[in-house]
Amino acid sequence: MKEKDAQFKTERKLVLYVEKNNGAYRPIETGSYMIETHFEDFLKKRQNLKISYTERLKKGEISPIEYYRVLINISIGDLASRIGLSSYKVKKHLHPENFKTIKLEILKRYADVFRVPLANMFQILDQDESNHKFIQVKSKNPYVVTTTIREDINADN
Repeated sequence: MKEKDAQFKTERKLVLYVEKNNGAYRPIETGSYMIETHFEDFLKKRQNLKISYTERLKKGEISPIEYYRVLINISIGDLASRIGLSSYKVKKHLHPENFKTIKLEILKRYADVFRVPLANMFQILDQDESNHKFIQVKSKNPYVVTTTIREDINADN
């Protein structure tokens, strides 16, 4: 098959060996129907999940630990093993009334697992649709981060 004719839309990616103009053969990967049609749907569902859990966090229904746990899609058992606590203790931390009792050192471990600055366990950075971007830079102090707002030069205008 000639390289220019290797256009397929299938449920899965295929590896095809095609003939180049010079007569040599090379492998190419085809596109996937699933990627084209379902990726946008996946992104929309993730955004809706984030909006929903942000509202629940603001209303005091969940703790920041539950918020980030759901967003990164990690199980309670896996989170517990990464933090070094029992699943029972982690389950308690998912509720706002128990969140306020967590020691700072343990909260820092949670933040590290979630890959967010510790400060984000106490705040929501609400980025609107403008061309501004939050940038958070770690400091030598593991409990302090500098947050700045910069114009996003890659924003679509």
